[in-house]
Amino acid sequence: KTETMLFEKAPSRARRKVKDGDIIVSTVRTYLKAIAPISSPPENMIVSTGFAVIRPKEGLHAGFAGYLLQSDGFVGEVVANSVGVSYPAINASALVRIAVAVPPLEEQQAITRFLDYKTAQIDVLIRNQKTLLDKLTEKRAALISHSVSKGLDPLVPMRDSGVEWLAQVPEHWSVKRLKNVATYNDDVLDEQTDPDLEIHYVDISSVTLTKGI
Repeated sequence: KTETMLFEKAPSRARRKVKDGDIIVSTVRTYLKAIAPISSPPENMIVSTGFAVIRPKEGLHAGFAGYLLQSDGFVGEVVANSVGVSYPAINASALVRIAVAVPPLEEQQAITRFLDYKTAQIDVLIRNQKTLLDKLTEKRAALISHSVSKGLDPLVPMRDSGVEWLAQVPEHWSVKRLKNVATYNDDVLDEQTDPDLEIHYVDISSVTLTKGI
């Protein structure tokens, strides 16, 4: 997606101009495979200098070029020709030296029409699958919530818990504050901890409700 802003407030890396039919290829952290065709861009669309802007010449169909540069084989070559370990990057000269197969223009157009049709079908299936996954995620959450607050026996007598979010609970269950059944652990590593100690770190972005860690 794009973000609208005044040029004076744009990041210093927001400099590369693009137009309809271009393909942008990330030249940094190439393992992320950030490659995308530009189609009907808004006026004055600018991309980061972290992208190489590939503009098809006469004889190379823009649609075909978009698919070509997103293909596994081409992406693999981009990654293979990148330099650096933690922050791999490819320079423009190395990028444009990558060899590609170029069929006749008429065949390029036919391939593009075929891929447009087939990928559109697949995209619909993906959206439907995403809807199904969302529903299953909701069902999973509801199943957990019901089981831990109502139990497994649908016929068990219930009583008012006195807690708004719990509402009714099984009559034989107790209701206690979390601090009465668990502790808040605030243990931290001492500042004098051996700097060579190997640790396994988990940050917030590493944890999800459905997948855990």
